[in-house]
Amino acid sequence: MTTAARPTFEPARGGRGKGEGDLSALSKQYSSRDLPGHTKIKYRQPTQDAPEEVRARDFRRELEERERVAVKSRDRGARGEEEWMNLVKRNASLMTPCALNSTRNSWRNMLNNCRYRTVYFSSLFKIFFSFSQISYVLILSFESLCAALQ
Repeated sequence: MTTAARPTFEPARGGRGKGEGDLSALSKQYSSRDLPGHTKIKYRQPTQDAPEEVRARDFRRELEERERVAVKSRDRGARGEEEWMNLVKRNASLMTPCALNSTRNSWRNMLNNCRYRTVYFSSLFKIFFSFSQISYVLILSFESLCAALQ
């Protein structure tokens, strides 16, 4: 026999006691898992490409406009100053401190080796060096600029 085996003086009898009704009767309790979960249908809100909005848009005109802008930027060549700054910040945030120091040293060396070191280049260096993080993309563009001037 196992421990704590005690004789039962009052054996369980079905019928009249608390919770001793008809065992085949259905319970009034139910689980929260049995409740319906998704009771609402979500419709597309404005600016979520609702069918009415899609029907109203002129995709051909939008595509032609985007292509026209792309051709203009391709013909223009160099990027705008604001676009370069965004590129610098985005690339610099990915660089480690060691890579940043290497980048700064590369800038210093290029400025010292460049034949045409005018006030413009030194001010350009100060502008970009004032940022705590410098992108490698700028080094490549500066190298090509120095090469073009020599």
